[in-house]
Amino acid sequence: MANPTEEHLQKALHIVKYLGSTPNLALHFSGGASSLDCYSDSDWAGDSETRRSTSGYAIFLGNDLVSWRSRRQPTVALSSTEAEYMLMCDCAQQILWIKSLFQECHLC
Repeated sequence: MANPTEEHLQKALHIVKYLGSTPNLALHFSGGASSLDCYSDSDWAGDSETRRSTSGYAIFLGNDLVSWRSRRQPTVALSSTEAEYMLMCDCAQQILWIKSLFQECHLC
């Protein structure tokens, strides 16, 4: 937002064109449970070259997947416990962001 370029404008227009051409597509949530549940796992030093861990999580609202991520961690963990703690921090940040988004949209 501070320094937009022509490339940013082109990408934004591409998104608007896509949304305009797919007005009948939507995500449907089954409703029911209103709790956010997060499932996560990470390996420890899974990359043999950099010794960085790979971690991932999936966040569900009831039975519906609302967010997921899988990536190599940015720093080297000294133990499997540290790798799990780094992943739990990512999960907590994402859950707080989702809860704040739902509150802003008056969904909870």
